Amino acid sequence: AVFDNNGDGACTSDDGRDQCSGWLPGGAEETFIDLDGDGMYDGDADGDTANGSVGNGIYNGSLCIASSEALGICSPDPINVRDEVVILMSASTPVVDVRAADGGILAGAVDATAGAVVLIYISDFQNGFLAAGSVITIEADNCDFPGDGTYTVGNTSAPGFTIIPLALTEDDTTTSTSGPVRITVESRISSGSGAAAATTTVEGGATFTCIDAS
Repeated sequence: AVFDNNGDGACTSDDGRDQCSGWLPGGAEETFIDLDGDGMYDGDADGDTANGSVGNGIYNGSLCIASSEALGICSPDPINVRDEVVILMSASTPVVDVRAADGGILAGAVDATAGAVVLIYISDFQNGFLAAGSVITIEADNCDFPGDGTYTVGNTSAPGFTIIPLALTEDDTTTSTSGPVRITVESRISSGSGAAAATTTVEGGATFTCIDAS
């Protein structure tokens, strides 16, 4: 994934010619176009390497007339213009899975008498992060855990899903020995813009039982 396009035996990443760092994962189909056929992916033909420009510094297009082309202020030759943006296609229905601390399936109720940890996995159906701003709420009628039980999914394009390690302990404020732990997820889906903008909340969740000695 490293290309010495100018054939100088070195890979210099800032000369506009060599793709020294290769491509990002998933970018193997990226097509580089050598429009002037000089064997290099350059383009800083205006000579000013400090301005951050990688163009020729003039107008390129069919509206360039012959007299202006002769003066060097434009060119009728087409150019390749491109940009890229990351688009996240999160599904709207939350998928919640509760696992034992080792990642295995929970075998019955969770005993928090001596302390216990469960892993809460939250994703969309494609095993990716939910939309940014989705809110996860955890409540327990028996057993205790640190924090207020509220989590918000951040804005990220990273692969993966939300993992919450939930440390459960005995709840001394109640005499109950068994009770549910409820996980509720509200996925925020926005649509439209301006006056027509709307936000739809799609709910999902899971419940498991936590027990303790008293």
